[in-house]
Amino acid sequence: MKLGVSSYSFRQLVAAGTLQLIDLPAKAKEMGFDVVEFSALPLPKGKTPLSFAPKLREACDRAGIPVANYTIAADFLNGSKGEWKAEAERLKDEVRVAKILGAPGMRHDVTRGYLPAHKGPRGFDDALPVLAQGCRAVTEFAADQGIRTMIENHGFFCQNSARVEKLMNAVNHPNFGWLVDMGNFLCVDEDPGQAVGRAMPYAFHVHAKDFHVKSGRMTPPGAGCCVPTPRGGCCGVPASEPGPTRRHAPPPATPKPASTRPSPSSASSISAAMTSPAAPRATSTPGSPKDRPRRRRSATSSTGPPPAHSPIASTSPDQPGASSPLSTTTHTGPSSVGSSTTTTSSSATGSPAASSCSTARP
Repeated sequence: MKLGVSSYSFRQLVAAGTLQLIDLPAKAKEMGFDVVEFSALPLPKGKTPLSFAPKLREACDRAGIPVANYTIAADFLNGSKGEWKAEAERLKDEVRVAKILGAPGMRHDVTRGYLPAHKGPRGFDDALPVLAQGCRAVTEFAADQGIRTMIENHGFFCQNSARVEKLMNAVNHPNFGWLVDMGNFLCVDEDPGQAVGRAMPYAFHVHAKDFHVKSGRMTPPGAGCCVPTPRGGCCGVPASEPGPTRRHAPPPATPKPASTRPSPSSASSISAAMTSPAAPRATSTPGSPKDRPRRRRSATSSTGPPPAHSPIASTSPDQPGASSPLSTTTHTGPSSVGSSTTTTSSSATGSPAASSCSTARP
């Protein structure tokens, strides 16, 4: 196994102009990674993926770091004017880009789901035949180029492990596999430990993430927790398109004086009361009932320390591909007001083997 980093982890630096994409391979090598993954290509003006890929390959060669994978967007239901065959033809050019980069694999999306204007059945099983045909057409072409293709549990519509496995078996091609993102399962309320077990037989490549899961009733993390898209949406979901409810966190509220008595309806006030000194009491005559110590009451059932992180949110030492945090993207959604994700890519080489959110984006 080789440990690498995705260009997605540097996207904010590249967007701000702090780091040029052409300099990213050298930076990844300097940080000690074995390989690099390119997540789409933020292109210089006047360049196309096919024209820019040779220069990026040269930059990788100079830095002495190979490309492990190339990831791009796709949509067999809505892309290319809703024609899956045209979308598959478009992706063949992306396969050519992957070959120029020297990447042994290419991850592509399958769909973000049906648009609101769609008439008729709109379930996953209804879309499965079209998705399978598109994936098979691309992977058959890619096999002749020496490139393995894969999809990621990503994008909500095809994100939980049961749906991805259905697609794996519907395509049923030895050149088609799964990019297993260990953190993205949390975005569809799935236990990553169980989901990775299902994904292992199909794994070509792994993304390792560390999510910080919080209750949706907690205070939002603050301004800047969500990255807006050019079309006004958030975390890769344009505002005009379907998807989970997302909002930018409001500016931090003006702090209020901490209450000295815990409120049963507020976990935060309970915590403050349990950890801060009690307010001074009125004096009274010694020996009176007011002088006797009182037992503090709490709305929780336990008076011990708060429980550790839920197993679903922790990183097990046995999880393959786990690595140090590189970049953090916080998403805000209906089930989690603030969930911090740290994305690191790793690559499994050789034959498929058992092997990383918003959510960053999912």
